[in-house]
Amino acid sequence: MSQGTETFSIPGHPAQITNHGRNWTNLNDKVDSKVFRENDGLQRNPHNATKVYLISGDHELYITEDGGENWRKTSIALTEDDKRRTYVEDTLEFHSEADYDNHIAVVSNKRELHVTYDNFRKTEVIQKQVHAVKWGTYESNSADCLYVTVGEFSNPFLSLGPEVLDLQRYNRKTDTWTTVLKRVTVFDIKGKFMYASIFKNEKVTTMEDDKLMMISSDGGTTWDEAKVPTINGDRFYSVMDMSEGLIFMHVDNPGDTGYGTLYTSSDNGLLYSESLQHHLYPNGNTAHDFYKIESIRGVFLASQMGWDKSIHTVITYNRGGEWKNVSRPLGSECKNDEKVLVILGGKCPQGFS
Repeated sequence: MSQGTETFSIPGHPAQITNHGRNWTNLNDKVDSKVFRENDGLQRNPHNATKVYLISGDHELYITEDGGENWRKTSIALTEDDKRRTYVEDTLEFHSEADYDNHIAVVSNKRELHVTYDNFRKTEVIQKQVHAVKWGTYESNSADCLYVTVGEFSNPFLSLGPEVLDLQRYNRKTDTWTTVLKRVTVFDIKGKFMYASIFKNEKVTTMEDDKLMMISSDGGTTWDEAKVPTINGDRFYSVMDMSEGLIFMHVDNPGDTGYGTLYTSSDNGLLYSESLQHHLYPNGNTAHDFYKIESIRGVFLASQMGWDKSIHTVITYNRGGEWKNVSRPLGSECKNDEKVLVILGGKCPQGFS
């Protein structure tokens, strides 16, 4: 049904065909009039919009598979007696591939990894001491695999060093676990690429120790070091996108500058070229301005910080090969003069004109 088309709602029943918020139906009686948690209390299956998940303040999980027409209540606890002691703590981790839309991983408050392959009709615990979890992908030949970082959870007030984690791969077909990388801090997988930031030296003393970025394109079986600067101190890596056959990677500048350099990789994800200087990314903040235009291949938007701390929006049409300013709408007021020439290092950085 196209936007703007009139629809009707049967009293007590949500419309099966949405009308972009024109009509709303109260569903409280179908979910026991629960109050749902503020953070991630409502989540939607990315592969099927009719599958929605509600998590209540008292840890009940409500699921609909028909857009709200019917709901069922469940729990990740394995027994009735354990319901109040075992519950969803993090966000639901949906499988990366649409063919596996009923495959969902959950890390509980006990840091146990619960997995369901039938949309929570049955769950099982397959690992403990889990920090993070991701599903494999078709492109990396790992769609039947789960990846987790595991390690002891230390008391931050008593710990003498950082948490050093192992990256493990679970293969459902063979029901086996394999440690694929050690000394891991963060990791992710998308498309054919998998990345992990690891401590450079085997003996780790503090979070300030040097870190390397490792890349795999075969689901974690083999790894190679990415040719980007080694990170130390308060600097960080951040992979911005891996969806178009290359990797966009932000490397933080030394000091608390709030910006860094954006690099793009070769097809194998190992060799990197500078794409955009002064890419906005405040230290210690997960908020940044880097967006992929989903409907047009190769087009991305980013924000760039000027010498005067002003922020400029830039756009690329060729996967980071060139960046151009996005001009303000005609007739609108703007605090900054778009024609100011910013000289850094004897040349004008990409994105400024």
